[in-house]
Amino acid sequence: MKVVIRVGSSVNIGTGHVMRCLTLAEQLRRFGCEVSFITAALKGHVISIIKQRGYHTHVLPNPSAHWQERGWEEDCGMTLSWINHAEKRVDLLVVDHYFLDEKWERALVPYVGKILVIDDLANRRHNCHYLLDQNYKCYVMTPYASLVPSHCKIF
Repeated sequence: MKVVIRVGSSVNIGTGHVMRCLTLAEQLRRFGCEVSFITAALKGHVISIIKQRGYHTHVLPNPSAHWQERGWEEDCGMTLSWINHAEKRVDLLVVDHYFLDEKWERALVPYVGKILVIDDLANRRHNCHYLLDQNYKCYVMTPYASLVPSHCKIF
């Protein structure tokens, strides 16, 4: 199974995204998955940590000082370009990035098997098969129910 993780880290986003994705990647690798990362070299990135753990890491070219200035369309195009050049079909695309949402995911879903979004804000819509909020919370009703498609499995 081929898994690609699209994650961001910078002085503004923080490193927690990468660290939780590395934890997931380690478990997936233990189960025989081939895991690689797509990220950008924003100010304060931790790409070296991903590479030190032995993961192939594709660094998106020419990142601007602020991700938002580049826009989701450009990010989507660069991500899709890399996915199309991958040797095998991507079975699972994991997305852990506060500035990516339903529009980005909708554009990529035809090119991957499934999409897993890691989110802990519940402040934007997603077009994914699975959504994981890694924080321990006790919800009577999940705040994500109105933010994801009805077929989405929420964890």
